[in-house]
Amino acid sequence: MEMYEKNLRFFKENLSVVYEDIMREQYKYNSLIYKVGNGKNLLVEHNGRKCYIHSIYDTNREVDIMFKGIDRNTKNLLIFGIGCGYAVDYIVSNFKKLEKVIIVEPDLNLFITLLNFIDVQGLLLKLKHITFIINKTYIEATSIIWSCLSAGMKDGVSIVYNISYRTLYPGYLESVMGKWSKYLNGTKVNIATNDSFLYTWPVNIFRNIKQEALPIEELIDKFGDIPIILVSAGPSLNKNMHLLKKIKNKAIIVAVGSAIKILDSNGINPHYRFAIDGGDEEENIFKNIDTYSSTLVFSDEFYYKILPKYKGKKVRMVLDTTHLLRYMQKDIFKSKFTIKSGFSVANVALDAFIKLGFKKIIFIGQDLCYTEDSLYAKGSWTSEKIDVSMEKYIKTKDVFNKRVYTDSSFMGMKSLFEDMIEMNSEIEYINSTEGGLYIEGTSNKTFEHVMREDLLKEYDIEKIITDIYEEYNFSQNSDKIYNTVINVDLEINELLIENEKRIKILKKINRYKEKKMGVNRLISELDYVKSFEDILEKNSFYKVSLKNALASKFSAIYANFYYSGTNKIEELNSRLNIEFGKALELEKYLKLLKSLIEEFKTSDV
Repeated sequence: MEMYEKNLRFFKENLSVVYEDIMREQYKYNSLIYKVGNGKNLLVEHNGRKCYIHSIYDTNREVDIMFKGIDRNTKNLLIFGIGCGYAVDYIVSNFKKLEKVIIVEPDLNLFITLLNFIDVQGLLLKLKHITFIINKTYIEATSIIWSCLSAGMKDGVSIVYNISYRTLYPGYLESVMGKWSKYLNGTKVNIATNDSFLYTWPVNIFRNIKQEALPIEELIDKFGDIPIILVSAGPSLNKNMHLLKKIKNKAIIVAVGSAIKILDSNGINPHYRFAIDGGDEEENIFKNIDTYSSTLVFSDEFYYKILPKYKGKKVRMVLDTTHLLRYMQKDIFKSKFTIKSGFSVANVALDAFIKLGFKKIIFIGQDLCYTEDSLYAKGSWTSEKIDVSMEKYIKTKDVFNKRVYTDSSFMGMKSLFEDMIEMNSEIEYINSTEGGLYIEGTSNKTFEHVMREDLLKEYDIEKIITDIYEEYNFSQNSDKIYNTVINVDLEINELLIENEKRIKILKKINRYKEKKMGVNRLISELDYVKSFEDILEKNSFYKVSLKNALASKFSAIYANFYYSGTNKIEELNSRLNIEFGKALELEKYLKLLKSLIEEFKTSDV
C-alpha cells in the first residue's frame, strides 16, 4: 500500500489528469487481476481470455522480441502496455535519441494493480518525456497521441506492444492505428491549409484583434435546455430551409460558412453566424447581407476586411491551431479556452456547441456529398455544377441508398463529426438534412418531425443573447490587447537578434565550404549551430507559438534536404541547407510579424 500511495501522490502533484482518472475509478474493462510471484507478474482474466502479462520463462527474451526491428535512432516511441516495466531499462540502454515516450494502458483496473508495486516516479526519471494514456477509448487515446506527436511527424513514431495486451484487449490497438491513419490523411489537408495561410493569418489576426467582441467562453451553459440547429449549405437544405422561420423562438439557429449567404438570400436571419475563412473570397458570402440581424462568431484568422463592416454583435473564439492568438489570449482574456479546428467551419461549430453545453444538436443541410451534382443550396453566391466524372470524386450511397459523389474533404468532415459525437455521446444528435451521407451517432428525422417532437417550448432567445452581451465588461480589453502585443514585439526583437547570429555563422560555414575547408571541421561547426535551437526555445513566444506555427515549413525543409548516407560532403550540404532554410524561414516570418505590429501600434479599430 505504501508504493500505491507514493505513486498516487506523484500523479496528484505532477500529472493531475492521470490522478483524476484513477480517482474516478470508472473502469472500461471488468478484468480480474491475480498477483503472481510477489508481484513480478500478473495473471489477467477478461472476457473469457486469461493470460500472464509477461513471460513466465524469460522476460529478457520477451523484451528483445518486443523491440525487434525498431530503429535505435527513433525519437518518438508509442508503447501499448508497459506491464511491470521490464522494458524500461532496455529502452534507456538502446534508444539514446528518444524525445517522447507515450504509454497506453487501456485497463484502469490493471493499471491500479500495477501501481501497488511499480515505482512510477522511478520510471519517469529514467524515460524523462513520458505521457501516460490511461483508461481511454481508442478515439480518446488517438486524439491524445496525435496532440503529443503531430508537430513532430517528420521524425516518425515507432510502435511496440505487449503481446498479452493485444490478446486481452482485442481490436483496441488496431482501432487506434486505423484512426491514426485517418488523422494522417487529414493532416495532408490541414498542413496544406496551414501553409497556404501561413502569411495571411497573421495579417488577419493583427488587423482583427482590436475588434470588440465577446469571448465565446462567456456563452458556456447560458442557454439551458434550448436546442441548437447547425445549418450548413448542402443542396438538401432546399427541402426544409423555409421551416426555420417558424421555429425562431424554439431553437437557436446557427448558419455556418456559405449557409450565411443562403439563409440571408432566402429572408432568414439566424441567431448566430459562424465564420473562420481567411481568404478574400469570404467577402462573397457577406456581400450585401443584413449584418445587423445576427451575432457573428469568428476567429481572428477571418478575412480582416469584413469585421469593420459588420454592424451586429460579435463573439470571438480562439481555435486550437491558432498558435499566435493562443499565446496571447492568456494575457488578454486570462483564458486557455479553445475550439477545435477541423476540415470545415461546421466541424468547428459542432465542437463549440459541445463545449458550450448544448444538450440537443440538430443538423440540416449537412450533405457531405454533391447531392444532384451540386455543392450548395439555392441562394448561394455561386451555383457552379460539379463534374463528378473527375477522378478525385468518390462514388457512394446516401441515406436513401441513392448513388451520390463525395470527396476526401467531405469524408474527413464526416469522420471528425463521428469522432466528436462518439466522444460526447451524452448529447442528443438529430440529422434532419433529409439527404446526404449518414452520420454515425445521429438519429435521422425529417425536420417537420423534429418540429412536432423536439421543438415544443418557446424561449426569448434574443433577450438571452442580448443580456449575455450587455453584461460583459469590454472596457479593459483594449489596454490588455495593446500591452500583450507590445510584449510580443519585445520577444520578436530578441529572436531576431539570436537568429541573425545563427545566419552569420551559417554564411561563414558556407564560405569555408566553398574554399574547400575540412568537411569534418565544418560539420562540427554545424553541431554548434544546432545549439541555437535551445537558445530560441528559451523564448516562450518561439517555443509555444512560432515553432508550432512553422512546424510544417520546417518539416518540408527537412524532408527536402535530408540525407542519410555516409558521404561527408553530402551530409554537410544537407545539414547546411536545412539549417539555412529554417533560419531564413524564421527570419521572414518574424519580419512579417514585426511589420504588422508596427501597423497595429498606429492603427485605429
